[in-house]
This record gives sequence, C-alpha cells and structure tokens, in this order.
Amino acid sequence: IYAGEYNAHNAGDVDYWWLLKEKAVEMGAKPGMLINPVYEDELKEKKVNDPVLGMISVYDLVMKRLEQMSDPSMVFDPFNGPIYDRDGNLKVPEGLRMSVFELTTMDWAVDGIVGPG
Repeated sequence: IYAGEYNAHNAGDVDYWWLLKEKAVEMGAKPGMLINPVYEDELKEKKVNDPVLGMISVYDLVMKRLEQMSDPSMVFDPFNGPIYDRDGNLKVPEGLRMSVFELTTMDWAVDGIVGPG
C-alpha cells in the first residue's frame, strides 16, 4: 500500500501466506539442519507407499515434499483433500484445497494427531 502497488480496490489480493517458496519459513530440526542426524539412518531405512511416488523412504519423501512445497507453482499442498479428522470424518473432499478462512478457523485435529481437543 505504501509503495502504491495496492489500494482499496485490490488490497484483498495481497498474499499474506508466505511459505517455503518465499523463504518465510524453513523446515528443519534447527536452522541449517533439515533433519537431526540422529534420525537420518532410521528414516532412510523406513519405506512407505506413496500413491504417486510408489515405495519410497521416509527420508526421501520428506525431501521430495520439501522440494515440491518450495516450488513457486506449489506442486504439493498439504491442505489438499481428502483430509479426515481424527474421528474419521471427511473434512476436505478429494480435489479441494482448504481456503485461508478454513485454515484460520480450523477447530479440529487431523487424523493421526493425538492430544486434547
């Protein structure tokens, strides 16, 4: 707004959701360390079956997701459906992505999350 790029007519177009691609956030055990070396071997040995990538180590899948979420075209978005809550209820249908409003008002835990509420 200060620079004149945004005004009362287009201020709603401002992207406040800076992510990996903008380098606003960083994945890692600590700055400069993507994965704690204590867990690297175990993560490289453990295999999972990804619907797109097939059998892949957890380590390689994490690195692939990091690469995909860092891509400006957002090849992978963790908020795409299908997403279920921990009670098994479908919250985000397949093919849909959670909106900013849905993310900021989310009052449920994703399947696999243990804890209160």
